[in-house]
Amino acid sequence: MTAALRSRITAFPTDLILAGFVVAGFVLAASLALSIPEGMGSAPDAIRNAFRATLVTPAVLTTILVSALYAGFDYTLALRRGVVARETTAQRRGAVLTARALLASVGGALVGLACGAGALVAGGVAGAGWMPAPPLVGSVAIAGALAASWGFAIGVIVRHHLAALFVVPASLGVAVPLASLVPGAASTLPLPALLGAVGVDTGALGFVSGIAPVPLLAGWILLGLGWAVVRFVSRDVT
Repeated sequence: MTAALRSRITAFPTDLILAGFVVAGFVLAASLALSIPEGMGSAPDAIRNAFRATLVTPAVLTTILVSALYAGFDYTLALRRGVVARETTAQRRGAVLTARALLASVGGALVGLACGAGALVAGGVAGAGWMPAPPLVGSVAIAGALAASWGFAIGVIVRHHLAALFVVPASLGVAVPLASLVPGAASTLPLPALLGAVGVDTGALGFVSGIAPVPLLAGWILLGLGWAVVRFVSRDVT
């Protein structure tokens, strides 16, 4: 496991896929500036403070989507290019999967930090003022790491590169239309669990409040990773 982890860490600083998703996360979050009304800079402090708080939710949503896509994309591309097959010839499969899962979470956290930075810039340059950085940065970093764990698990399960690009966001986004039909059931799905785990008010998004998000999310991630382990060790990776 140590050798597999060392190998992944060595390749981490030159990971162009991660760099691309970091840039994408920053740009998408910074584009929140387009939703800030003109004249916000001259609004009373109370209004600006209230508006800044509303930017946290879209920043976290952006983080979750981009981080999950990054992790699923990174694994399935490595599988398609034969990188995973080469790794498993030199290391045990369990060690390879564990190292990739850990580094996917770290990458997701970096994507989250980029999204947080983009949201900070959006609020600052558009006149809404600079949001308190520590709470926002903590939320997006945690959301990014957790969402990447989920996206990685889905990528390992699906395996097909192009299919994963649709299945990963669909596994999260399905909760949104279901919230208007069966809010109780929709509130137990991965997306509201991720949002609730980092302190986002899911009730304002149409989900049922009061469901403990942390154990719910832990259950989803453990289920996904457990299924991913079974798929990884029982299927050919060439």
